[in-house]
Amino acid sequence: MKHVFTFVITVLFITDTSLAQFTDNFSDGDFTSNPTWTGNTADFIVNPAFQLQSNNTVANANFYLSTASTKATTAEWNIYLRLAFSTSSTNYVDVFLTANASNVLAATTTGYFVRIGGTTDEISLYRKDGTAIVKIIDGMDGVLGSNNTIKLKVVRNAANQFQLFRDLSGTGSSFFSEGTATDVTYLTSAFFAVAVKQSTSSFFQKHYFDDIEVKNFVPDVTPPAITSATAINASAVDVLFNESVDLATSQQAANYSVSNGIGMAASAVRDAVNTSLVHLSFAATLPIRTNLTLTVNGVKDLAGNTLNNGITEFSYFVAIAFDVVIDEIMADPTPLVGLPDREWIELRNTSAFTINLEGWKLGKSGAPSGSMPVYMLRPDSTVIVCTSSAVGDLSAFGPVISVTSFPSLNNGADDIFLQGRSGRIIHNVSYTDAWYQNELKKEGGWTLEMID
Repeated sequence: MKHVFTFVITVLFITDTSLAQFTDNFSDGDFTSNPTWTGNTADFIVNPAFQLQSNNTVANANFYLSTASTKATTAEWNIYLRLAFSTSSTNYVDVFLTANASNVLAATTTGYFVRIGGTTDEISLYRKDGTAIVKIIDGMDGVLGSNNTIKLKVVRNAANQFQLFRDLSGTGSSFFSEGTATDVTYLTSAFFAVAVKQSTSSFFQKHYFDDIEVKNFVPDVTPPAITSATAINASAVDVLFNESVDLATSQQAANYSVSNGIGMAASAVRDAVNTSLVHLSFAATLPIRTNLTLTVNGVKDLAGNTLNNGITEFSYFVAIAFDVVIDEIMADPTPLVGLPDREWIELRNTSAFTINLEGWKLGKSGAPSGSMPVYMLRPDSTVIVCTSSAVGDLSAFGPVISVTSFPSLNNGADDIFLQGRSGRIIHNVSYTDAWYQNELKKEGGWTLEMID
């Protein structure tokens, strides 16, 4: 009997835990199990992209789906939404974080929900007290447009303080805080739900949901860290943090200073899209090709953790000839037995500085190709450059990046050049197959490598 009793307790514990926390990305192709959603089931489908999509084609309709969820306090809720229309007072979505009943549209249901849309095209947190609703976090007006892709996050900490975040890129990499509020009205939950209100046929089947997650809230107690500092020109520096930073403290110019007598920033502006990026400007001119130190104090993340004495090195680097060289060329890969049949070139950084190759170009006969991506090429290191389709084949041989319109390399001879972001030619090579000094190698499958 003792063993039976232990088994029953264990089963009850597992069941309760499964109701408290859940995830659903609809990758199983339905919403009938793992977890089970109920409500207006005929008004939803899982589409070929494995997203929950509205399927109601009735004007002036309200419909919902809900699933068991008992997580209500010290909680975090995440959901991806795409609303392929302009929201309005009669066209919006409510995401119920907590509800005491499955039918969240019922007059007696209570709980908390986030409304995406409404008269002011905002994202706000509400409390539902039966037929009455109370706005407890008033989001920024006018943030929603005609085609909205949103990653939504709400946290409720141990003190019952709610914080509402949204990322209008839909990626969850650049959250913006819509505000905070403390509310202790409802401390339990039975269901999580999504509810749709639509008016005319212009809004039919245009609501998409994915990547739903309800879990324990783990407080962020780590200050933001500096990922990089990049000199954009002689008076501007971009500083990138490892997480979104608070608007007020990140835009205090006095929180940033640069060594070598440059001093405090004249202005600091957080990027409108990437809330981990801050654009700094300085009154003093940055010296060229000099290692500098950026110090950051007083900048907070969205959880209120403060970075003090954050330090990173950077330089205002202007590339000159031979800072980066073309040190190996594969112009004629055929017949290269057992290795990728791909053309490529290799670049080597001969300078004492880490160089960002973003915007650099390859070309031949005076015509540059498309730009290279962001890539930090460290001193005395190399990177292979090729077409995007060749990256996978060549990645086993070392770091690889692609350039759009990679120049087709002639087997017998060609003139190729490397152009820096400023338009200056950094290196050029006029090669010929006579350089092989071997008739067999001239037939293909060998590289030309710089030895001097």
